[in-house]
Amino acid sequence: DEPVTWAAVAATTGRTVHALAQWHAVVDSPDMVNNVGESRWPYGSPSTGSLDEEALGPLCDVLAAHTITPDDCFYGLWEGWGWIYGSPAIATLGSREPVASPFTAQELASPRLHLPSRDYLLLRGPLSAALALSRYDKSWPAWQSPNLLWPADRAWFLASEIDFNSTLVAGDTDLIADILACPALESWPVRPHDSLGSDGDTVNPTNQRAIQHAHIREGLFRRLATRFSGR
Repeated sequence: DEPVTWAAVAATTGRTVHALAQWHAVVDSPDMVNNVGESRWPYGSPSTGSLDEEALGPLCDVLAAHTITPDDCFYGLWEGWGWIYGSPAIATLGSREPVASPFTAQELASPRLHLPSRDYLLLRGPLSAALALSRYDKSWPAWQSPNLLWPADRAWFLASEIDFNSTLVAGDTDLIADILACPALESWPVRPHDSLGSDGDTVNPTNQRAIQHAHIREGLFRRLATRFSGR
């Protein structure tokens, strides 16, 4: 129940942490997609699609110093999170009371931000509201950081893709240098052509069982794609 860094995990598993490290390779997991099964790391896995509070707060402090519009920012939340809508999409165990949406009906009916394969609820407010927005339920511990975040002056852009266990920040060299220098953040520089795919870690060896499972899934997908394309 205590957060640890990828570097600490790598020190335990005997692997190397680096800019393009993949979790399944760092922990020697037999599954490169779901990161389940026996591995060298017997504890939890990183959050996917969300940046933890311990990192979001310090990161926002750095980001605020690199925009002239810290009080005017855009927030994108993937519309697929069930808690956005309240009941019946989400319920509280042991209670029959309906769970209310944290958003107004007008906010839920607002136009979406459309990106390839993803639609987002779009909000606007100060950067200082990031932590409050992420704590979306006051009755029980719940956390979901914004999936997208950028200031009105477009000085930088933050993205936590729902299927990724890392957050990407794009900005100028001064911003990136300050992020890398922040002791509260575990970060590495990446370039536009770097691969963050499951096979992008060329430093740590991939578990052979994971490779075999990937080939099985790929073959099944191809058969399904062929079958559906012929309808």
